[in-house]
Amino acid sequence: MLVKLILCFGLTILLSSCFNKFSTHRDLERVTSIEALNDISEFSFIIFSDNHGFATENRYFNRMDSIRVVSEAKFAIGVGDHVKRRRHRPFLNLLRGDEWWRDNFFPNIADGENETFGASQCDWGSGGELLNHVSFEKADFIHIRENGAEYYARIVINDFTVHLIQLHFPDSPPDVSVAFRQDSKDFLTTTLNSISKTQYDIIIVAAHSFSGFWHHLLSRDEQRVLLSKADLILSGTSHIFDRATDPLHGNRGALILNAGSIVEPFLFASPGFLQVNVLRNPTTIVVQFMDVRKNEYRLAPKGFAFKKQWRSRIRELVLTEASLPFH
Repeated sequence: MLVKLILCFGLTILLSSCFNKFSTHRDLERVTSIEALNDISEFSFIIFSDNHGFATENRYFNRMDSIRVVSEAKFAIGVGDHVKRRRHRPFLNLLRGDEWWRDNFFPNIADGENETFGASQCDWGSGGELLNHVSFEKADFIHIRENGAEYYARIVINDFTVHLIQLHFPDSPPDVSVAFRQDSKDFLTTTLNSISKTQYDIIIVAAHSFSGFWHHLLSRDEQRVLLSKADLILSGTSHIFDRATDPLHGNRGALILNAGSIVEPFLFASPGFLQVNVLRNPTTIVVQFMDVRKNEYRLAPKGFAFKKQWRSRIRELVLTEASLPFH
C-alpha cells in the first residue's frame, strides 16, 4: 500500500511538472492581443533610457506613461541619462509631483546625471544626487553603495523577487578604465554570487555603457558569472534598440539588450522603451521593444520581442494582434 502511495505521489508530481513546463508556452500561443498578454501575466514593468530631462510634456514619453498606466506596470527601471543640464526640470518635476514615479522608479546614474548635478559628464558619481529625488531613503530593500551612484535593489512582487543591480558607467571620460571602474565590476560579481537563484528570482543588471554594450569589457571569469546568472543585461547611450549575444553562451545566457532612447532615437531608429511581462509555470519573461512613434498600443513585431524561460533557451517571439489606439 505504501509503495502504491509513493508511486501515485511521484506520478502526480511528474504530471504537474509536465503541465507547468508547457502551460506558459501554450498561453503565449493563444495570445492575439496585448491585453491578453497583460491578462495572463503575473505582473509587468517598463524599462527606458536616455530621456535627457524630458517627461510627460514630450509626446513619446507621454505615450510610454500611458502604456505604463494601461498595463498596470509595477515599476520602471532606468538605464541612464534621465536628466540633462539646462533641461532637467521637467523630469525632476515629474519625480517631485507624481507619487507613482517617485516611489517606483529605479534610475541608473550616467553622464547626464553627472553633468546635471556635478561639474561635468566626467565628474564620476556626482549624478548620484538623482537618487535623492526618488523614495530610496525609506526603502529597506535597497542597498546604496558608499559612492552614492550604484545600488542593489530587491523588488518583491507576490512570490517573485526582481534583483536589480545598477552600475555607474558613464560614457565620459573616454578612458573606459576610469569610467567603468574595477571596483564596480567587483561589486557586480560579489552581488551576483550572493544571490541564491530560484525560478522566482529575476536578475537584471544595467550600466549606461560607452559604446552601446558593456559585458565584453569584463574579464572572462566576470562574464561567466554575469551571463550565466543574470536574466537581463541592459545598456543605453547609443539611442538604438539592439540585441547582443555572447559567443560562449548564445541563447542560453542572459538576454542582452540596449534599451534605445524613449525621446531621441539615433538616425532611423525608433523612440521606444521595453515592456517586460512576467509569467509563471514555468517562470518566463517576455521582453518587447515598444515603438512609441505609432499611435497605438500593440505587441511588438518580429525582431523586437523575446522570451526567456526558466532553464530554457532565449527565443524570438512572433505574435500578431489587433491594435489598441491611444485615447
